[in-house]
Amino acid sequence: RRARWFAILAAPAILVGAYTYYYSDTLTTINGSYWTTNGSVAATSNGLTASSANGGSIISLVTAPGNPSEYEVNTRLRLTASGAGGVYTHYLHATPDALSGPAGQGTYYAVEVAPTLGSNGLCFATMELTMRSGGSSTSLASTNVPCRDGMTVRSVIRADGLILAYVDGYNYIKTTSTAIPGGQPGIGARLTPAGNSINRVDLGPRDSTAPDPVNA
Repeated sequence: RRARWFAILAAPAILVGAYTYYYSDTLTTINGSYWTTNGSVAATSNGLTASSANGGSIISLVTAPGNPSEYEVNTRLRLTASGAGGVYTHYLHATPDALSGPAGQGTYYAVEVAPTLGSNGLCFATMELTMRSGGSSTSLASTNVPCRDGMTVRSVIRADGLILAYVDGYNYIKTTSTAIPGGQPGIGARLTPAGNSINRVDLGPRDSTAPDPVNA
């Protein structure tokens, strides 16, 4: 019996129906077939950067499979510079010209994370959800979040208007807005210091598959 249980515990895990992103990019280049570029943004060996105050954005040209108005944006941040670490943005239901910040343009929901890395190695950040429509911007939610080099930021929007934002798998913002019924996902940044970047983005459809039953 002991040998039987050992065999069960040692068996490799099988992920049935695991979630799959429909597009992934390490952002060492900007492929014009997949992205519309706005403002001043650059792809480097470390990922996407935008050092100017107005920054830049890249909006996806790839339509989410299934219902194109519900999807998620997942990014990994490289944070190695001390002090103010820049502002990193997820765009949801965005128009092709969407760009947040001081020189905002287009229409979008934007989830923005602004980290600060202290000299003692501690990192803290703010997260804010804003909406830009009709030429004006409105803050929908904001909170403080933890941060670190290699942190992941995930934003989800559903067709019914539910918007969720996560850091490293923990949910920090949950709100609903139906003011912008549809549009594309995207990412962007501004004020990024040397060494900081978005070094991976994954775009995925809404996960509507129920988990498998637990094997008794």
